[in-house]
Amino acid sequence: MPESVGLMLSAHLAAHHAHEVTLPWREPGKNLVTARLIFTSQRGGAVNRNSFNHAWRAALDAAGIPRGRENGYHVLRHTFASSALAAGVDVKTLSEALGHHSAAFTLSVYAHMVKDAPDRMRAALDAMFAQRSQEASPNSSLAAQPFE
Repeated sequence: MPESVGLMLSAHLAAHHAHEVTLPWREPGKNLVTARLIFTSQRGGAVNRNSFNHAWRAALDAAGIPRGRENGYHVLRHTFASSALAAGVDVKTLSEALGHHSAAFTLSVYAHMVKDAPDRMRAALDAMFAQRSQEASPNSSLAAQPFE
């Protein structure tokens, strides 16, 4: 995990200790597992999706942000993914972090978010050919003038 996230989690754990919670993680009523949860409900139990959504909506209201799908909690996942791609994280690594079954699926969902990808591709090719051009002799075809 990034150092910045580790520092934030350390601060959170200093103020709010992890709680041991025992739950059937895969199938209700079977295979109970005890885990120390970093983020818990106000009662120290596992966070329930419905109660979290209630808290999320209350936060939106308090911030004056309209409720709606475009401001739902799930948008944080999309923000993370598109920011990671824009920062140059490779699709395979991002796909694994998101728990997707394939990088192709990740690309199908998030590729449109990287608006400067064509510019970055051209810059990468320019850099590659500029380096080769400098290494080539003046008579080389790589040192030719650009198209106009």
